[in-house]
Amino acid sequence: MHFRHSTDIWTEFPELAAGVLHVEGIHRDMSVAAHGDEFEAVAKARLAEAAEGDLPEIQAWRAAPFRAWG
Repeated sequence: MHFRHSTDIWTEFPELAAGVLHVEGIHRDMSVAAHGDEFEAVAKARLAEAAEGDLPEIQAWRAAPFRAWG
């Protein structure tokens, strides 16, 4: 397997941290409902404590274009 990003993305976001995740054992007949319920519960609990805009990962995504623009 060969993995790479466009050079344009590295020019615009030099602080980008890239990675690859290789997963085995996943197939189309798997049931993911239980996992979805777990993630939904985590999300609801986090949003009960703070507004979406206060979450660090949301703040980082929102700030990225402004950092790039200087």
